[in-house]
Amino acid sequence: MNLQTDEVINFSTICKQNNLQFPSERFSDLINYLNIHDFEKDSDELEMMYHLLPTNKIEKDKLKDLISKYFGHVIKQENHEFINLDEYKDKNYFDKNIDDVNTSFQNISRDILNNFGEIDFSRPVSNMYWLNQIKKSQFYENEISFFNISFDSELDQIVNSQNKGNFTNKLDMKLLERI
Repeated sequence: MNLQTDEVINFSTICKQNNLQFPSERFSDLINYLNIHDFEKDSDELEMMYHLLPTNKIEKDKLKDLISKYFGHVIKQENHEFINLDEYKDKNYFDKNIDDVNTSFQNISRDILNNFGEIDFSRPVSNMYWLNQIKKSQFYENEISFFNISFDSELDQIVNSQNKGNFTNKLDMKLLERI
């Protein structure tokens, strides 16, 4: 960990003074996470702090400002849809740039639809009906079962849950585009 534990603890106090309170366990988990995963730069650790501590947009915005003021680091405006975990070695969705990821999701959605069978568009049902039917298919379940991983760290479980949500949302959007 490049950031010192004292810096993170002092920053938690700054957060409280600015009406941004996170449970102490969350900061403790963050410190453990940063110690386990060897990031090369402080900025990478600050980016992880930004993505892992807050639970909503208001907290993210406040935290972004506080990180900028306290550490002098400006959080990038990029969308980090997925946070790569060591357990994801089998899949490479998370190592690609956004164009490659979009292509991967297009390919996955095509494969799911090909394995689903015929969709009868003459039936007076919505695309959401078809999406829900597709989501019940074994092929769809197999794609998202990748995220059914047990983690020792509660923080890794939270990250995995967020990744699964982002993955299914992106996949569902690609499926809706193809229906």
